[in-house]
Amino acid sequence: MAVFDQRNQTVTGYQFNTNGNVDLSGAPNRANFADLLSGLRSEVALAKKGGAMDAAQAHEAEQLLRKASSEAEQKGVQRSSLVKYLEDAKGVLEGASTGASALGGLIEAVSKTVEIAKNLF
Repeated sequence: MAVFDQRNQTVTGYQFNTNGNVDLSGAPNRANFADLLSGLRSEVALAKKGGAMDAAQAHEAEQLLRKASSEAEQKGVQRSSLVKYLEDAKGVLEGASTGASALGGLIEAVSKTVEIAKNLF
């Protein structure tokens, strides 16, 4: 296992924390999928607050994640719509990202969520 010495580390702006609002470590199921999407929306808000993306991009990504959450809660989930909302949200984040951006971890989390959605629904 790798160990990183982070003493005296200074973080400015937004940094995605994989153990923060988004937990991709467990075996996801339909019941906790909404929690996963809520965590992603929270991360988008933190990214906006930290200056990693502008308000318009954050709003668009949040709305797409909200639509995905609404779709996931339906009894007759339209898998194609759910996946499209998530892929579109990922596209917005990629558009907001510049090079080695702080959004890389968040983009990866959304990518994993797309795969989870494809397997669950």
